[in-house]
Amino acid sequence: HYKKENITFDAIFVGYLGNVDVIDSVIYFISQFPDTKVILDPIMGDHGKYYSNFDGSYGTSMRRLLPYSDVILPNLTSGVSIGTNSIDSSMQEEYQITGNHRNVLHLCEELRKMGAKDIIITSVPKDDCKKGIVLYEDDAFLYIGNGEVLKEFHGAGDAFDGMVLARL
Repeated sequence: HYKKENITFDAIFVGYLGNVDVIDSVIYFISQFPDTKVILDPIMGDHGKYYSNFDGSYGTSMRRLLPYSDVILPNLTSGVSIGTNSIDSSMQEEYQITGNHRNVLHLCEELRKMGAKDIIITSVPKDDCKKGIVLYEDDAFLYIGNGEVLKEFHGAGDAFDGMVLARL
């Protein structure tokens, strides 16, 4: 219908999908607009745990969207789920950035091999900062943190996604 009506988009944002059954439909829709920038936030968990309706198979299925996405915006849990196919409670420590950021850099490289282009990972801990951001673009790796986050707010990831989308 969109094609028939000559409707175009500046960008397509893909967020919470809820189940694997809609991934084929999303891929089909995106493929109809090959010149449109696609931003993906593969929302599936937080704090090293899947949301109750997801497991590793959802992360594996979400990988299929990576080659279609210009920018991916996973939090650390979702990024690890897609990049390694498993998450557990020890991942926060394993992906803590200290003097050595090899694990997170390796995760970005794995996501790139799966088709991701530019990567912004949120909720990455570093030393005393619990919620930093990793930017990975053109093989450049940058960590941004501003101290400890004292509270969490539902919808903060949605607001962040909206700001990134607006900027792009």
